[in-house]
Amino acid sequence: MKKLIAILGATTLTASSASVVISCGNSTTQVYSDFVELANATRPTFDENGNVTKPGSTLIYYIGAKNNLSSKSFEFALKETTGLNQSASLDEAFEKMNTQTNDSSTLAYNFQNIGGAIKTNTNTQDGLKYAQTEVSYNKKRSLWYFENATNNIVFSEQAKSSKIEIHGTTLDEVSDLWTDKTTSKILKDWITPSIARMEYSTQENREWDNSKNGVDKELIQAINENISSRVTQISQSKGPLFLVIQNGEFAGYFDGFETYSDVKDETANQEIAKGASKWNQNVRADFTRMFISSIQNSLVEGSMFTNLYGQSGIKSEFSYSFKKDNIWKWNHWDGWVANDSDTDAEGETTDPGTGEGEDEQTNNFTYNLNNY
Repeated sequence: MKKLIAILGATTLTASSASVVISCGNSTTQVYSDFVELANATRPTFDENGNVTKPGSTLIYYIGAKNNLSSKSFEFALKETTGLNQSASLDEAFEKMNTQTNDSSTLAYNFQNIGGAIKTNTNTQDGLKYAQTEVSYNKKRSLWYFENATNNIVFSEQAKSSKIEIHGTTLDEVSDLWTDKTTSKILKDWITPSIARMEYSTQENREWDNSKNGVDKELIQAINENISSRVTQISQSKGPLFLVIQNGEFAGYFDGFETYSDVKDETANQEIAKGASKWNQNVRADFTRMFISSIQNSLVEGSMFTNLYGQSGIKSEFSYSFKKDNIWKWNHWDGWVANDSDTDAEGETTDPGTGEGEDEQTNNFTYNLNNY
């Protein structure tokens, strides 16, 4: 049975609204903790006999920037479509999206229906294989290692639920993506361990020789090269981003968004702004259709994790925008540049695949799902 390395070392609490603006005034630890709380809350839990005690769920986590026209356009469209004034907070818009409603004409209703489609889709490869497992990072060797596995199937039909939520974070600058202390920590300390778990899950081994010159040395090195290359791919992405977390694991992202002339101001790059769409009923309908259909078509795929990680060494793009049949194709995405800039955002990318902690030589990313 293939293995899913399922666990991250943090106590999970009940998820609450956690949209924040990252700036000098915010606590990096608190913002990161908010993300971990939300992401870990999507994990299923099991009893000692392997029975599901709480099914998992899905999280869409938005990362935008205050000085980016596409980010401002998404936030504008979300507030408009959820019936809020533009003075409302992003948290209020997310709360509307995450609240159950019987009004089938609303964006929230259609968003919640994505969760229902995920739950009722029983034609799944993912649900037949990935077992809950534990992974560790050895700082001295700069390598991720498999530790052990259970027989709990994390993506089984019983472990899925219809719960889906959207939350998010707004950065001050486009150049902060994956270089800001909080987002770099999300990449290093949460996404990277998840990728490590999933990379090991594609292997058949249940026992590994983790000694320095053990028989599995070359395979462990190859797996770690895959982990590093995948983290590099993410660190080179451009926003706005919509990260996908399902049942406690990283499942890729949607990147980019439209630009609307309604949000441009005197600081906006005129070359970018001149192609922006004017918000009207037709544009509103296009936003709703593309946003809902793209996410549903991607997440209801029953072999999502198999396609991302488990195709005999074939490494799929994490971006769903590259998928053949996806309609997440925004004609006027600004390419993640600052409003007042005509060049791409620049900045150092996070060192890929390190997963380093603060002081310890070896960091064990474990999680006791029975103490959820």
